Amino acid sequence: MRCSLPVTIIFIPAALKTEGGEAPSFTAPLRDRSIEDGSAARFDVRVRGKPTPAVTWYKGDEEITDEQFPHIKVFQEENLYSILITEGKVDDAGQYKVVAKNDFGEVSSTSNLFVEGA
Repeated sequence: MRCSLPVTIIFIPAALKTEGGEAPSFTAPLRDRSIEDGSAARFDVRVRGKPTPAVTWYKGDEEITDEQFPHIKVFQEENLYSILITEGKVDDAGQYKVVAKNDFGEVSSTSNLFVEGA
């Protein structure tokens, strides 16, 4: 026995969801950084979007939180979002990613941190 039901798909453009909205975008992507063991490293992005996007940072696949990465500080000043690795160690080397997301879309940028061993 086969049963089929009609399916109606309605496409609603994002612009109709909220007047004046804008998908997130970066004015410049993240850039790779190289530091010496024990030195600081900072990654910055400027984010645009309306409503203001939620911004999340990752090291590899792990979200950067105070609990997981106590030596990495996450901060924001207006549309500038940053992480500061206060004392970079060889273990901090790897890929870093920032994701900005709002109701109109999502954008991400990745870069690598290279740490020269002591």
